[in-house]
Amino acid sequence: MIHIDPKVVDYLKHKHSHCITIKTVEGKGCCGIPVEPQIEIKEPKNLERFDHFEVDNVDIYLKKGLAVDEHLYFKLSSILGLKSIKVTGLNFI
Repeated sequence: MIHIDPKVVDYLKHKHSHCITIKTVEGKGCCGIPVEPQIEIKEPKNLERFDHFEVDNVDIYLKKGLAVDEHLYFKLSSILGLKSIKVTGLNFI
């Protein structure tokens, strides 16, 4: 199940967007290759590489193959006035 905080929906409207794309970025380090989520507020270029969901009139594009917990949560974060969308409920093995 996907949950989107109403503040995220308002933020997307303010940015003139209606979608969230979750990709992955592989960090290069000496102790393996950690994977981090990368969130964009635009539609992905290669739609065939993403699963699509619609929640609260927001299109969610999730990179195929990502492991998701029972619930996926989108919340708005604000640090020093800079807002961004945070997601919890992804598993990186």
